[in-house]
Amino acid sequence: MGATPSQPAVGLEVLGDNEQRTLLRNFQMMASHDSSSSSTFSLQDFTTIHASMTPALASALFRAVDPLQTGAGIDCDSVIGAVAAARAHGPSSSYARSMVYAAVAPCTDPVQFVDNLRDVLTSASRWLASVGSSSPPELEGELIPPPPHALSSHDDFSQWATGHAAYESAAAVLVQTLQMAWLTDLRELKPLPVLTEGSSTLLGTPELRVLARALPAEHRLRWRLLFSGSRDGMSFSRLVSCVNGRPPCVLVIRDSKGATFGGFWAAPLRISPKFQGGFGCFLFRLSPEPQVFPASGDNGNYVYFNYGMEQLPNGIAFGGQIDAQYFGLWLKDDLETGRSCAPCSTYGSDCLASDSEFTVHEVEIWAVEDDPPVDEESKRENPLVASGVLAPQHAETRAFLSMAGKELPSAQARGGNRD
Repeated sequence: MGATPSQPAVGLEVLGDNEQRTLLRNFQMMASHDSSSSSTFSLQDFTTIHASMTPALASALFRAVDPLQTGAGIDCDSVIGAVAAARAHGPSSSYARSMVYAAVAPCTDPVQFVDNLRDVLTSASRWLASVGSSSPPELEGELIPPPPHALSSHDDFSQWATGHAAYESAAAVLVQTLQMAWLTDLRELKPLPVLTEGSSTLLGTPELRVLARALPAEHRLRWRLLFSGSRDGMSFSRLVSCVNGRPPCVLVIRDSKGATFGGFWAAPLRISPKFQGGFGCFLFRLSPEPQVFPASGDNGNYVYFNYGMEQLPNGIAFGGQIDAQYFGLWLKDDLETGRSCAPCSTYGSDCLASDSEFTVHEVEIWAVEDDPPVDEESKRENPLVASGVLAPQHAETRAFLSMAGKELPSAQARGGNRD
């Protein structure tokens, strides 16, 4: 849209050095998305890169930098002019009011104009919150008055809307959204995981964005709900059946005082008296203050998963020491209580929960990969499992032997080596 006739043109000088670099890098990313042109980008390019926006919001922001409403490719000068004008002139300017008009143009019906604008503003406020905007502008009241008649130009609308508090608030939302869309590093705004096989009561867009940033790209695509306390019941045996041997997962817990936190294991978990996992595991807190705690490298006590032992801790735990029952995070096998000890050297984490000893309100476990193919050999019954040393009733004895370094020979455990 560039600078309107009533506002002087401005350029990159109104932006900080880091903002200038971010804007130019974002433009290059946008323009290079389509190999047919390296100097302009299209509405499709903008919508694809900003996949976390609704199509209506993406279209509105594209129109904000398309002065002639041609829908053709937009060049770097147009982007600089629009973002710099939004920064220099602010939400009370005729420029900002013309942005409101552009957001829903070419709609001419006054009532439909207001409905379309309300949809764009709602989407903008949600998107601002999702990308970490500290204070998304508030709309003044709920009523946005429709224009008295169809307004045919930016100038007509700007003149009519002057002094209307609702339109001043709408302009403030759009001015901030336009700046955030171009001055936030687009590399941090990759599409969020799609949640399948159930909905989440713990993960909204802001929480998903925190976790997605901490995960490798292949784990940001499709998440499947393996276990939910509210859906499946607070049963650890049920949790074990849903999780044991399954793909890498995100564990999310909300305690009774409202804190939300959890951990990620980067390889399939299996019931074991030992720590397992790898350097890709991490702990996190989502509320009240989001923070991710990656593995520090101090030790290999990444994640622990055990069940049915009388003299060993049972549940899912991250970091710390088994003997001392000191863990960075421990979800106990009653699924009603847990512990978060600090400091935890494995992750350099502090207390994740509201208190070091916490009461569980909800638990969710999300798989970030598809299930591995079934190993047909492993499905065949091993006679030593049905009776003898591998029978379930000897599980704890085997666990202590394993901890003492006296594991059964693998051939014997497989039922082989019959010479």
